[in-house]
Amino acid sequence: MVKIYEETLRDGIQSSELSMLNIEDKKKVIKNFDNAGIEGCCIGFINSSKKENDEINELFQFIITNKLKIVPAVLCRLLIEDFKEIKNIVQCNLFNQLKVYTYIAVSPIRMKVENWSEEIIIEKIIDFLNYCQMENTKVTIAFEDASRADKSFLKKLIEIINNYPLVESVVIADTVGTCNYNSTRDLVYFFRKNLFLSKTIEWHGHNDLGLAVSNALSAIESGADIVHTCTLGIGERCGNTSTEQLIINLIVSECGRRATYEPRYLYDVAKILENKSQFPISPKTPCFGMDSFFTCAGTHASSLYKSYLKNDNNFSIMFSPYDSNIFGREVTVGINSQSGRSSIEYLSGKYGLELSQENITSILGLVKQNNLFFREEEFVDYVKQKRVERLDYK
Repeated sequence: MVKIYEETLRDGIQSSELSMLNIEDKKKVIKNFDNAGIEGCCIGFINSSKKENDEINELFQFIITNKLKIVPAVLCRLLIEDFKEIKNIVQCNLFNQLKVYTYIAVSPIRMKVENWSEEIIIEKIIDFLNYCQMENTKVTIAFEDASRADKSFLKKLIEIINNYPLVESVVIADTVGTCNYNSTRDLVYFFRKNLFLSKTIEWHGHNDLGLAVSNALSAIESGADIVHTCTLGIGERCGNTSTEQLIINLIVSECGRRATYEPRYLYDVAKILENKSQFPISPKTPCFGMDSFFTCAGTHASSLYKSYLKNDNNFSIMFSPYDSNIFGREVTVGINSQSGRSSIEYLSGKYGLELSQENITSILGLVKQNNLFFREEEFVDYVKQKRVERLDYK
């Protein structure tokens, strides 16, 4: 059964919009991930700075001290000194509660830039794994830019990894988002065919072509056990797989985790990220955007009004792909030229405005004639203001 590992505190803070979260922000984010049922969370990249190392230690201790279920993960390079530093800042008796990702670039273009040959990479990975074996510590090998790597070279590396039981997991990284649904499937199948079944396959997808969620679903269907995601789909360039969109797809699909995740806690994460960003969440952002559960259509509002009269909220999904309550939100109704009487009747009942049929006719005519637009709160304020001024709705 698929698990989700969150990358918001690593890939996410590489987003152009997001300023650096402080340590207390990160703790709040991790706590909400834990409440949401997210299984793992990357808490930093070792040796990128002393500050980062200190924060990794503090966040790890926060997870352990508060007995959170979420698995903390740390990224490191294929360097023994990086791995040693992780062991320096984490208590030895707690090290097995930390997941270590070791990244190695395997695409021809990256190897050319770094002046690495296949022989150099093979030598490095064997030296690193021998050290881990000597230390008796588990590790995960992540193939950076695996989607553009030569498969014959990948097969050589997989054969090496198969000889080391301490490598419990392998990450397939579509680092520049070049995959589509079919190429993702083929790549995951390739790893599943060549990798020992005892080893976990993880998918780390980017959204450069807008296909990250689709690719994640393809990876799951093809045998991936873990998918790396970011809340709001943030991350470097065009972002990573969107956590909330993936969860929704899992909930509504046959392969889903129907009652496991609690995505309403992710809304708090989204608000923290929004407060730290240069730009607010776009109204059209799925799940969290202002317009995600919003309608001005008269036919849509009519169904909500009928649902309201029956005191039954189940019909709210008639014009939504999923129940808004999953995210702790509700469907809201706006008033514009496309609205009908039911829209105003619904809001009148919802907010106890007690509008007469004459009032409703007058307001609707005013809106259509002047092409006005109100969100719910604005409409309520408008109605109350008109009453205070004792003016007709004309």
